[in-house]
Amino acid sequence: MSKPQIKVPQPVLFLQSQEAQRRRLVWQLVLALLIAALLVGVGYGLANRQQVLAYVNGEETLRGQVRQLERALKEAQQELVLHQTAVEVSQQAQNRIRQELRNHHAQVTELEATVDFYKSIMSPESGEQRLRADNLTLTATDSPQVYNMALMLGQFGGEHAAVQGQVTISVKGLLDGEAVTLEQSEVMDKALSTRFSFRYFQELRGRIVLPDGFEPQQVLVQVVPDSRHLKNTDYSFDWSIKES
Repeated sequence: MSKPQIKVPQPVLFLQSQEAQRRRLVWQLVLALLIAALLVGVGYGLANRQQVLAYVNGEETLRGQVRQLERALKEAQQELVLHQTAVEVSQQAQNRIRQELRNHHAQVTELEATVDFYKSIMSPESGEQRLRADNLTLTATDSPQVYNMALMLGQFGGEHAAVQGQVTISVKGLLDGEAVTLEQSEVMDKALSTRFSFRYFQELRGRIVLPDGFEPQQVLVQVVPDSRHLKNTDYSFDWSIKES
């Protein structure tokens, strides 16, 4: 009985063509390029992430600096307001002090003039008897164009005998741009008595009422004694309102 024969397969050799090799090389190259591009993309993404984080951190830092600057600006503005208030208060105090000094100086000047007036009455430089109008004072009232007036009359020289007479008062100024002089009947309160009778001095008081649009400049005073031995005297006073 014969042994069965076993057939051993012969190896088959497949020869790849040059075209197949080129294709495989191309695919490998493409795959390498894709891997390289992926790596570049990942690296770029990481770099962008770092940039974004840095930008966010930088923006937060800038916001913090802006908030600090805003607080500093607000504090500086508050300090400026306080400084301006202090300056205004100081200026107001200085102005008030200056005004008080001016008022005090005016009062001293007025008192000195009054003292000189009384001294001249009691100890006249000249023996000639004469009458004098002095120390005209004007003060405002609650009504516009209405003013209180006080006029001091005195007798100088002689034996100081009692004298009588009358005072006429007029006001010089501008009315509608033209120079005019308003007579006593036009400006003086009818209740005022312009008659005088005194030995040494006498004060006359009354009210001056000016028409609308009139700008006073001077008060003209004429002293007319009844005695023919005394001369008429004329005086002019600049219009000046005394502060209350």
